[in-house]
Amino acid sequence: MLRDNKGITLIALTITIIILLILAGITIGGGRESIKMTKSNKLLAELDMVQHACLERYTEYKLTGDISLLIGTEVNYAAVQGLAEELGINTLLSTNNYYRLTPSDLEKIGIQDANDTYIVNYQTGEVINETQKQITSGSGSNNNVLYKYTAVNEGYVQDGLVLHYDGVNNTGNGHSNTTTTWKDLSGNGNDGTLTGCTWGENYLDLDGVDDYVRKTGMTGTTDFTIEIVANDIEANGTNSYGSSFMINLWSSDVTDTSIHLWVDNRTSIAESNRNKPLFRILVPKLNEENYREVSGNRDLNCKGYYSISNGQSGLKYYSNGNSIGQNTDASFTNRVNINTINLDIGRWYNTSYFVKEKVYSFRIYNRALTDAEVLQNYNQDRIRFGL
Repeated sequence: MLRDNKGITLIALTITIIILLILAGITIGGGRESIKMTKSNKLLAELDMVQHACLERYTEYKLTGDISLLIGTEVNYAAVQGLAEELGINTLLSTNNYYRLTPSDLEKIGIQDANDTYIVNYQTGEVINETQKQITSGSGSNNNVLYKYTAVNEGYVQDGLVLHYDGVNNTGNGHSNTTTTWKDLSGNGNDGTLTGCTWGENYLDLDGVDDYVRKTGMTGTTDFTIEIVANDIEANGTNSYGSSFMINLWSSDVTDTSIHLWVDNRTSIAESNRNKPLFRILVPKLNEENYREVSGNRDLNCKGYYSISNGQSGLKYYSNGNSIGQNTDASFTNRVNINTINLDIGRWYNTSYFVKEKVYSFRIYNRALTDAEVLQNYNQDRIRFGL
């Protein structure tokens, strides 16, 4: 005898239809998400291309001085700030030099088939997709594909970074001409306190009379690297000699090594040796020093990069990314030790021996960087500050 399966068939059919509808919903929803992701990826890729092209242009401009490379129509800062606020961007990295790039402008910098308009800052690397911002009507939900910037630390060696002062981003949130604190961008809180000093566009100007930057009480290290980018270095004042920077007091009875970039302009020394920066290292209690000229005959009125490191290879000295010598005498280098870092920029520690200079960046590491890492940092400074 045959069983009546009509009821079971209807239930099964109903369940099947429900399952198909669920699957269809998932498929449609997934398709929508896929389309959304595809669009987001395209926007992000284009944002990257615009930023890369702008940074390349800025690098070429800094090397050649050809202002025509920075194309676009300048945009009022207030307008950019308003756009940023709608996007949920709390702080822009600059207060000027923002440009609007139309699709035709983008073609000129090598980006084809772009349909959107961008607001860019060539120096900071900030890029805002203005067109898509208008389309999203201020929702702010797509900020990651509408706004992009280059962090100041990007490209610099990060391993062992203890302190990083940068003249472009002197506050951690862009540049201020009135700040009296030089923000440490390493994240270690080693902010420098300014006495006197005035800010230029991307540097700190010290007058050689009574201006300096101080940060005391930092944890020291045996191995280290110190880097500075400076310009117009000149001993000034009644003493006519002093330190571009100094770590720890120069004295024979202290327990910490003293390191400083020394500049001497006294008439008592040979004219050929005046105003040539020397790295001077004084080891504790023995009143024993090691000197190294780091400038050669280089014009001190030009921006330069100077670096000193101490590690397994001994003391090494660099000028503009190139190694210019080292001291491998273990009887000396093994006594180089910094328990506490007390830093002065612009003067000999706690005295009136001041140096006139413009300082663009200053960094301290708790290890000796390799030659390749020193060159990497120099190249970043070269691009950023037009060395």
